[in-house]
Amino acid sequence: MSFDRERRRYVKAAGIGLAAALAGCSSGGKQPNNAGSTQTTSGQSGGSSTSKSASSGSPTKVVYWSQVITPKVVKPWNKWYKQQAKKQANLNVELDGFEYSNLRKKYLTGGRTGTPDMVEGVLSQLGEYQSAGLMQPLDSYVKNKKNFDAYYQNTLDALTFKNKLYALPVDANGRGLLYRKDILDKYGFDVPQTANDLHDIAQTITKNEDNMTGFQNCTKDGGPRTFQEWISHVYQQADALYAHKNGSWTLVPSADKLGQIFDNWYAKIWAGKKPIADTSKLGTGWQVLDPGYAKGHFAMCPNGPWVRSANQHSSKKAPEILNKHTGVTDIPRGKGGKKSSYLEVEWTGINAHSKKKDAAWKATDIYTSTPSYKQFAKADPGNWLTPVSKDVNSTIQNDSWKPFKGIFQRATGMAFVNWGSTKRAVFKSIQRVAYGKSDPYKEGKSLHTKLKSIASGFNS
Repeated sequence: MSFDRERRRYVKAAGIGLAAALAGCSSGGKQPNNAGSTQTTSGQSGGSSTSKSASSGSPTKVVYWSQVITPKVVKPWNKWYKQQAKKQANLNVELDGFEYSNLRKKYLTGGRTGTPDMVEGVLSQLGEYQSAGLMQPLDSYVKNKKNFDAYYQNTLDALTFKNKLYALPVDANGRGLLYRKDILDKYGFDVPQTANDLHDIAQTITKNEDNMTGFQNCTKDGGPRTFQEWISHVYQQADALYAHKNGSWTLVPSADKLGQIFDNWYAKIWAGKKPIADTSKLGTGWQVLDPGYAKGHFAMCPNGPWVRSANQHSSKKAPEILNKHTGVTDIPRGKGGKKSSYLEVEWTGINAHSKKKDAAWKATDIYTSTPSYKQFAKADPGNWLTPVSKDVNSTIQNDSWKPFKGIFQRATGMAFVNWGSTKRAVFKSIQRVAYGKSDPYKEGKSLHTKLKSIASGFNS
């Protein structure tokens, strides 16, 4: 599902270049002296379709539904964005904040009225919105978008279906393994590369460390992180869970691969004769995982870059654990696996039923401009460790956390399908294996049959 690279070459050839040197994934280039400001299209930053002075007359109202803009920490960005929308395009952008679950319900039931004009969401929602006819393709708009060529390709691929781009990335991350460098050094262990390595290391730590288990993952039934961790292992074993080819959806991983995932990450962790994890924490989600790691309860866990800033105050030990003793690496792989993980992309797009699509695009263009991304990074640095644009420097200062940049760039996006039935089937299988009620390879076969049936339903 790669985005139309011919169009990207056209954009580059037309002279619509990058606003800054490569910064997000290697030794960055120089920042513009006017970082955070917005200029006209003849300048070095700002949107592509705006002009130096907005047209006269009353501003055009554009309604935007989002969760990203709701936290207090991004209030400075909210003010900046509204000012730029008015200044550059004579727009009055009404920012309405919702939790994602509420936003989804409201948009699916009311989006056809034309409100909102712009919508933001997470990756698993985009396929659902697109299949409901609620997303406007952006291909004709992005041909003239100034900073378009700076996006990381995997973020665009994740937002593209049948060579049509339905949204632009706002922020993104990949999932890696957090590990306690001091604890591994204590026992002379190397950083685990395979699932078997992790099992051996974690078992030793669980056996010998007081008040600490070697590994913890999420097993909460219905928990978002539970599914994200599971599909990260799928992407290590296959390029996708579902693939769209010749007009049909097919299931990609074999039953044996699914069984291996259940064995490595649920049976051996939770259901063996000598469980690696603390079984009193079976059935828990990120609410236990994230602060638990920061408090020193787990030596290793799968996680994302946000955990460092979000959990600095979980305990007196947290700053030292997170800033001094934590290492980051790719999630260890099962037999035949490659380096990859779940890619989360928070995105913004235009309602296909909006009566103000051109105005919505101008607002979107400013929202996703390089100065806007830099304003976001300044207002909320904890969520900008892995920026979606090469024009924006990562906010990672701690060398131990820099591997997240490579992890993000290797991560894989989700297919454009309605994920509801798939998630329900996966949650049931995880519960059966983790609680010791089903053999992992038998469960792999059972889930394989269910997912094949679900995939065939996508074609009807």
